Amino acid sequence: MTDVVSAATSSLHALRNTRSGGVIRSGERIAPGVWIDLDSEGAAQTAFEAGGAALLQMRLEPSGVGRWCTLNIDLGRHNPGDTALLGVAIRSRAPRSTTARLAVRSFLPGGGHEDSFFPDYLVAFGEESTHCDVLWLAREPALQAPAEWRTLMLFLDPEGFDIAFLDIRLFAA
Repeated sequence: MTDVVSAATSSLHALRNTRSGGVIRSGERIAPGVWIDLDSEGAAQTAFEAGGAALLQMRLEPSGVGRWCTLNIDLGRHNPGDTALLGVAIRSRAPRSTTARLAVRSFLPGGGHEDSFFPDYLVAFGEESTHCDVLWLAREPALQAPAEWRTLMLFLDPEGFDIAFLDIRLFAA
């Protein structure tokens, strides 16, 4: 999993060095290895800014019913080796209380995927806060098995949010 951390660090480094913004277009890379997916059935006003005062600022104001909105970070195709845990540390801020669920999605050989959810929800609010969470690999069969690709996913509220990710870091031990 240390290779997974390296892949994520590379993607997040690219995001840190990106100065862009605009409307969120589902699946469009906002930096190499970083993109946002939106449910195509939900209509929404969206915006993002990368490289300003925050690593990434995102806003979604739905005008229709959407089922998901995810921030995705490439983790590559690496397997765990002798790693015991994969962790994430996220600094965030939001004008109103906002939650997100984190998972590692493993794309399985032959098709399909399996999500391994971190146990705790990220909660962002008016003051800067830090969220730390870990996945114990021994408890996650999908993370022990070979995968074609893995992605860190932050499942954001499809009913709307305004959140600034000040920093995102991954670690393994």
